[in-house]
Amino acid sequence: MSQAQLLNLIADMVRDSASLLSSDSIDRALDLAVGQYGRDVPGGTVTDVTAPGGHELDYPAGFDGETCTVTGIEYPLGQMPPARLTADQWMNYDTPYGPVILSGVSFPAGALVRVSWSHPRAVDDIPVKHFEAVAAYAAAALLDQLAAAKSGDNDQSLAVDSVRSGSKSKDYAERAATQRKRYHDLLGIDPKRVEGASATVQVASPASDGKGRFWNRRPA
Repeated sequence: MSQAQLLNLIADMVRDSASLLSSDSIDRALDLAVGQYGRDVPGGTVTDVTAPGGHELDYPAGFDGETCTVTGIEYPLGQMPPARLTADQWMNYDTPYGPVILSGVSFPAGALVRVSWSHPRAVDDIPVKHFEAVAAYAAAALLDQLAAAKSGDNDQSLAVDSVRSGSKSKDYAERAATQRKRYHDLLGIDPKRVEGASATVQVASPASDGKGRFWNRRPA
């Protein structure tokens, strides 16, 4: 499923028939949803890294210490069951030439070490089975914004219009809650254990092994 199809799915969920939302607003909501999904379901990559020799090991190509995390190290390769270092056998270590993985195991020069690591998600990295969940989160963010816009759109001199706007705001808020629950249900996430993220989207005005013991830490 392409990004265009995902945006169409978001539009179907929001049903912004009055065209109050700009395309930029929808794009930002999608970015927000992809970011939240990446925190809830991080992407995973496995890379074989060539050891220079000794206790230090370079991070895999593409690894960003700000957004990526090492989740496992396997050495030596080819064993059954796989020989994985325990979490307290390696840590991030800053050197004058940049951060490296410091291990309690000494790796021979040229040895392959298998590093598993997590990273943020991109739209192209989201499996099709999770597109509905991501679209639901984006729709919830947009519906929240529509609810806020309608709640402040009351003309106090016109009681009937005020009631209508209040009713519309409540409807948007309830639909936002439904879509957010849909996101959690589809991914099997307990909403009590995650903190909600927030973002601002603009709403257009309606017409009118052995080895040394280390603490496992995320790279700084």
